[in-house]
Amino acid sequence: MAILFQFLLSAGFATEVVVLHAVREAMLQQGAAQGAIAAGYQVYVPVDACGGMSDRTEEAAFREIEAANGVTTSVVTLATGMAPDFTTELGKQMFAIS
Repeated sequence: MAILFQFLLSAGFATEVVVLHAVREAMLQQGAAQGAIAAGYQVYVPVDACGGMSDRTEEAAFREIEAANGVTTSVVTLATGMAPDFTTELGKQMFAIS
């Protein structure tokens, strides 16, 4: 059985610079692909996999990401969303990751 997830993840250090601009590029890019949203993707930013230069500036970046239709979430929320049944082999593997 194949499982298809159609989303992009963006995380890293300097949320205010690297992550924010990666999300903007993915969400708003014009051209042949017309951006990730037009291609049917959702962009997720797990906040616990990011690091900011300060709490204030990182929070501002998260608000901008959400304004661009990105979704702020957590690593555990993403993992359990991909494998919500922990009795399956995939579910057991997700718990081993997180």
